[in-house]
Parts: sequence; C-alpha cells; structure tokens
Amino acid sequence: MRKSIRKSTLHLKIVPVLAGSAFKNKGIQPLLDAVVDYLPSPVDVPPVEGVNPGNDETELRLSRDDQPFSALAFKIMSDPFVGHVTYVRVYSGVLICACVGLKSVNTGDTLCDENKPIILENIDFPAPVISVAIEPKTKADQDKLGVAMQRLAQEDPTFRVSTEPDTGQTLISGMGELHLEIIVDRMLREYNVQANVGRPQVAYRETIRKKATAEGKYIKQTGGRGQYGHCEIELHPLPSSSHENMKEMSTDDLDALAKQIVGGPAGKWKFDKEHRFLFIDKIVGGSIPREFIAPIEAGIREALDNGILAGFTMVDVAAVLIDGSSHDVDSSEMAFKIAGSMAFKEACHRASPVLLEPIMKVEVVVPEEYMPQVFGDLNARRSAIQGTENRAGSNVIRVEVPLSQMFGYATDLRSRTQGRATFTMHFSHYAEAPASIAQEVIEKATGKAAR
Repeated sequence: MRKSIRKSTLHLKIVPVLAGSAFKNKGIQPLLDAVVDYLPSPVDVPPVEGVNPGNDETELRLSRDDQPFSALAFKIMSDPFVGHVTYVRVYSGVLICACVGLKSVNTGDTLCDENKPIILENIDFPAPVISVAIEPKTKADQDKLGVAMQRLAQEDPTFRVSTEPDTGQTLISGMGELHLEIIVDRMLREYNVQANVGRPQVAYRETIRKKATAEGKYIKQTGGRGQYGHCEIELHPLPSSSHENMKEMSTDDLDALAKQIVGGPAGKWKFDKEHRFLFIDKIVGGSIPREFIAPIEAGIREALDNGILAGFTMVDVAAVLIDGSSHDVDSSEMAFKIAGSMAFKEACHRASPVLLEPIMKVEVVVPEEYMPQVFGDLNARRSAIQGTENRAGSNVIRVEVPLSQMFGYATDLRSRTQGRATFTMHFSHYAEAPASIAQEVIEKATGKAAR
C-alpha cells in the first residue's frame, strides 16, 4: 500500500493528509515517516533552476555530488549553547545540513560555490493576518524583550514586529492566535522574558464641528516680576473634517481657504499637514507684539497634541488670532504660550468637540455559499457596504469598517468559512464616532464618566 500511495503522490494524483499539532508535539513522528515514505527523494525530481547573478540567465543544477554546491537556507534558529544555526537544503554538491555562525543569512537566502554563483527561487512567505500589542511586564524585561523579538523574527519570517506611530505601541503580527501564543510562550521559556499582550490601541482623533471664540489670560503676580499673557482666538472647523475631499491642498487653495475663514484678507498663515491645522495671524495695530505671536501658536499646537476629550490629537482645525494685550514688564513668551493653550482649550469646549475613529477599506473574497454568514458578521461590525462583484468564481465584498471592529476578524472569518475566505484591509479616512462609542472611549481614557 505504501508503494501505491508513493506512486500516486509522485504523479500528483493524490495528496496524503495527516492530522497533528506542533503545539503539543502530536502526530509529528507519523508526519516525518510520511515524508520519507511518500514524498520524492532528490533523484525523483527534476534539476533545480536558478539564476546566474552575473548574466541573469537561467541555470540548472543536478542533484549530484559532483555538481557545484548550491543550497537554500530554510530555517534559522538561535540556540542558547551553539548560537546562530542555519539549516539548509542542499540541491547540488556536498555540505553538512546545519551551519553555525552565518549571522548575515536569512531564511530563503541562497548559499553557493563562490566560483559558480547561482540564486535559487526564494521562499514566498504569506503576510501576517493578526496583530496584538505587546509590552514588557517589568522594566527589567524591556531590553530583553527587544532582543527576543529580533531573534524570533529572524527565525520566523511570518512573525513581524512593528511600532504603531500614532500610539507608540509595539505590535507583533503572525499567522494566527495560536502562532502568537507560541511566540509569547517561547519568549518566557527560551529568553526568560515576561510580557503582556492585548488588543492594539486605536488611534482615535478629535475635532470640532462649529465656530467658537474664547480668550486666554495668564496673569500671575508675585513679589518680583510677574507674568502676563492675553490673547483671543477664533476656532473654525476645516472643510476636510467632513472628509469629502482629502486631497493635498495647494498654497493657493490654502490662501483662498484662509480668506474665506476670516471673511477678507487673511494676513499671515501657516498650515500643518500632519494635523491639518491652519493658524492665521490677524493681529493689527500691535495689540500683541510680534515676538509673542509664535509662542501663542506653540501653545495652541501643544494643546492640539493632547486633545480635550480623551487625550487624542486634534485635527481639521483653523485657529485665528484676533486680539490680545500685553504688559510692558510682565509679558513673556512663556506667559503667551500658556495663554494660547488656555484660549484654545476653552474655545474647543464651545465648538462642539467630537471623537473621530479610523475607517478601513476592507475587501473580502468569499465563496458563494458563505456569503450570508460573512455579510451578517460585517453588519454586526458597523460596516458600510460599498459594493460586491464576482471575480474568478468567488464573490468580492467591498466595505468600510471602523478599525476598532476589525480586531480578531481574521480568525472569525476563517472559522465562518472553513478557511476559504480571505481579506485585505487598509486605511481610508477618519469619521465621527457614534455617541455611544465616543462616550465609552472617553470614559476609558479619562477614567471617569464623560461630560
């Protein structure tokens, strides 16, 4: 029977399937026996193809000892006693199948005779499907965590480490929840690193919905020189807060927008693309000396970064400096910076502040028979259906979904479709979060009931 199974396997008529679990080392030995019994040996397969890096021409290497050496690194392992170990598959020539000390070699790299160079086909690794946040339990674990993640990522190309720029969180990504559980377990067993894992933070934003005016006064009198800063600002929501037009605005567009906001000549203005923040200086007559304009802007920018609802960065705001006063002796840059921050925060509270949540464009490819389950799940995640189409016998669903609803979606989608559906996701825009969601986020961020 083994001969018959082997023959059918070699002719690609059947595919042997074995059950097991690497997590508990179940079924591993029968799997290895099946590899020996049923899969082709080196002499059963055609010569390996590669590319000569000198002339980019295709070359063949026969599975013989007298051929120039060529091999592919298929596994990297960090051994606490031996060090960096590279396992290779030898396609031609002769070499021991594990090498020590090849620190610059990564999984999928080609090793070959330097006089007969060749580049074999690289290994195509799938993109990670799930991400979780990770942080060290103690300060002592912090440095060890970085080293452990670096070595594990070098060993496993499907394991990725990244930093979320908006939240500063460290994210680890892999092929599933079990995969990441094993990674965290290995950190503890092999590197003695204790870490906490959890859902990544969502990079919410804040903005305003209406015009508002407020003044900020910072007056402090002491025995000696005091502090005096006073400014009045006007806040306007920028048109981009509706996200109907997210294109980069030209200088002429911004100048026209500034004139529209102030209802006439705009004076001097600055635009921050990252925050989509427009600062307009409309001071006339010297009510605020020129050297104190920049500190006011700095105070507003500082307040922008900290938000007023839940501490998230504010975007899509125009601030117009319209009036103020100074003191010949007591005024200082610090006093006007504080006054600018105070005026901005007070105006924001009057300008109907709202919380914005990131919206993702999601495309799900799913067989027809699983469409109802997938649609129902997407609806439960507050999705907005953008369209469907048929592509190569499968259905493609295009939706927009809040990022906060997409954690764990890869695992849920596989379980609902028996692993037959796939999806891609990328950032689309920010949109106002529903009141109930906003209140929940604000309460969690501030530790108290939202106002």
